Amino acid sequence: MRKALILLLFLAACQSTTGGAPAGYAVADPPIPQKVMSAIPADLRLDQIVVRDGCYYMFYEGAIYPITTQEMRDAGFDGQPYCIG
Repeated sequence: MRKALILLLFLAACQSTTGGAPAGYAVADPPIPQKVMSAIPADLRLDQIVVRDGCYYMFYEGAIYPITTQEMRDAGFDGQPYCIG
């Protein structure tokens, strides 16, 4: 019973919100910064660009990835999201 409850809580935390964004994230409102647009794959839909606490991520194939610009990677910040504010 306890394992089932833990599994249920885990699954609930992984579910998407009604807007299509993962729980805790919101689909990015336009205008999306040009630096973000330049850093995403060409086949990524705009509704897959999500924001959390002012930072940009991409929701792709069921996983969340930080959107990192080339300038950030060059400065040693690879793997950290591009943030505003």
